[in-house]
Amino acid sequence: MTTLVNNPVIKQLRILFGSAINLKMLFDIKDYDSIPEGLEAYLNELDKLSKICPSDVISKSNLLRHSGWMQKRVNEGNPNYCYGDIQDVCQTDIFAVEEFYLQYLTSTKEAADKFYDWQNIHPVIQQISRSRFETFHFADAVEACFKEINDIIKKQYHKIVGKEEDGDSLMRKSFTSTTNNNFNPIFKLADNATESGRNIQQGYMDIFAGSIKGIRNPKTHANLNIDPDESWEMIVLASHLMRMWEKFN
Repeated sequence: MTTLVNNPVIKQLRILFGSAINLKMLFDIKDYDSIPEGLEAYLNELDKLSKICPSDVISKSNLLRHSGWMQKRVNEGNPNYCYGDIQDVCQTDIFAVEEFYLQYLTSTKEAADKFYDWQNIHPVIQQISRSRFETFHFADAVEACFKEINDIIKKQYHKIVGKEEDGDSLMRKSFTSTTNNNFNPIFKLADNATESGRNIQQGYMDIFAGSIKGIRNPKTHANLNIDPDESWEMIVLASHLMRMWEKFN
């Protein structure tokens, strides 16, 4: 389990607090011309928090109410009417959300276990996906993982076979182990001298091929939105496949 410092909700609360302080400074100096831009930046960070923090946690505080009131008054051209709201956001609301979130984490084992532990992710997968994941580009993080796996195998396949292959076809030609090739795949994922090993080989061939076809390709060709938990599950899968590849190749 990672520390709270690495928890994405806690990290985003810190970012949101910094944005709120910057906005409050504009109110303090009565720079009303710059407040709309500062508010927009603050609301963008608030939106990011809302996507990853349970809604019932945020709703326990007055953060959304005060933020909505600020947005309404600023849009009406009356920012001087909402100084108390930005004060409450900075002094009370964000800290209240953090407190309620910590209570949420300790309320159930399921919630407490919802950390994203990068220490257990393969270094290659971590390097390619972590920054994307932590900046809320969840689908992009997943796509990058499986594109990297595809590219690594593609280069090695071309080096050995001298032909270009890609995607599902690449995975099946790289890992297939049948009587047609005397159970001698181009790239091994198990001991193909035994029936059990050959079953593992064929099973992982299907997992590699299915992951590329069912995960990488849809993410590449469609603008899909996925939540952080779903993204994390796919990153863990990519990490496992990367370890299987390196174990034998």
